[in-house]
Amino acid sequence: DARALVVAARANAQAKNLTEAEALLKRAIEVDPAALEAYLMLGQLYVATNRLDDALREFTRLADLQPKAVGPRTV
Repeated sequence: DARALVVAARANAQAKNLTEAEALLKRAIEVDPAALEAYLMLGQLYVATNRLDDALREFTRLADLQPKAVGPRTV
């Protein structure tokens, strides 16, 4: 379940286990390509770890999934 994976990723991120959080978020996206929260959190994780190219890729994907949303395009 993608939602459970996102919750687990959030717990890992709070515990500073960013490698595991990233893996869980990628798995959540595999399980449910429409898991918008997973894309957003993965993009935020990349920004926090100064992986800006990766963050841009995730926010672009999110913007493609939500073409009317202003937030992902603004980020």
